[in-house]
Amino acid sequence: MKRFEAVDVSGGAECAPFFGPEVDDVVYVAKSVMKGESVASVCLDEDGDWQFFALSDRNRARQGRPKISHFGHLLESDATLSSMPPLPINHWVMRDGIGAVWGFSPIRAEVYFWR
Repeated sequence: MKRFEAVDVSGGAECAPFFGPEVDDVVYVAKSVMKGESVASVCLDEDGDWQFFALSDRNRARQGRPKISHFGHLLESDATLSSMPPLPINHWVMRDGIGAVWGFSPIRAEVYFWR
């Protein structure tokens, strides 16, 4: 897993484009996050959809139906989400808690939670 601290994600011609969620983007959110747990992992799936999970979601095979929210509402609850690095499609970032360094990893097909 790659660690982000101060990193140039501008990429070059050979790199995939990187994206960051916008305040008005509609995102999928695990029920645990909607109930107040902090976001610990975020993925940008193959469809370009953002999915947000809590630390407690890492060991669950299926989360049930996600909730829908604007990214801005998540930022209101946790301003540190603004430090999340931009991602290419089919990647995700993880952290151990609020204020921790984000780790970066490609998504494997078997890790999609909501299909």
